[in-house]
Amino acid sequence: MKTSMQSSIIRVATLVIMTMAFAESASAQRSRLFERVDRSELRAATNRLVRQIARNELEGTVGDGSDPKSQLLDLSPAVTAEDFSQESRRALQVAFQLEPSKENLLLVGLTGADMLVGEVETHAAEPIKTPASGMFYGTLPWAANLVRARHGDKASAGRVLDVSREADVELQVVFLLRELAYVPQPEIAEYIAAFVFSEGRVEPVKSTVEGILYAQYAAAALSRMLEGCPVPYKEDYSYSRKEIETLRAWLSRDVNGDWRFRNSDRSR
Repeated sequence: MKTSMQSSIIRVATLVIMTMAFAESASAQRSRLFERVDRSELRAATNRLVRQIARNELEGTVGDGSDPKSQLLDLSPAVTAEDFSQESRRALQVAFQLEPSKENLLLVGLTGADMLVGEVETHAAEPIKTPASGMFYGTLPWAANLVRARHGDKASAGRVLDVSREADVELQVVFLLRELAYVPQPEIAEYIAAFVFSEGRVEPVKSTVEGILYAQYAAAALSRMLEGCPVPYKEDYSYSRKEIETLRAWLSRDVNGDWRFRNSDRSR
């Protein structure tokens, strides 16, 4: 059962998401990146973002929702380790060493760098806090298991899914689907895809406005992950009923468990 605080957080998050639909921003630029077929463009954008991250670290700049770290993590389902130059890999490793945060660990995890393998293993072995404890998805053990799962570790994939399923369903939808899109693996895609077929909605911000469909959140996650996805990535979750039905039909008819991911070295 949701606490009043969780309900408030979800309502605020939903309001923020809805207002994003009315502004052209870095999120729109990221959406267009997913539509590019030229991998060199994605690679150039990836390394440009890392240079911005390194510059911000040197200058002590505090990021926000559109800062380069957030932008790069949004691209995480599409990028591969090969998209990072040696300079970029080293810059992200240094960022984590200076500030061993969840966000920085996830960024290093994108590079496949060996330098932090020991630290990833250490944090992954620590228990992930239960949903009842609060912001469990902001911890290093959660991030470390996402990194291991991204690179094919089935035990870690199972851990993050088990903890996710313990959480309130709206917490799963509003926050965790976006987190789990970091992991382009079949069991994660199956978990997210189940929400596409749901008619559930999050609590509305106003009584006169319907809450966003769970399926709309799931569509945003899958559009970042899946090669050939018939709906575009929309960070504001403004998918029409027709788009949701198109995605449902595609998942049932064309995918049918044969998951093909944008970072094609992990297609299944």
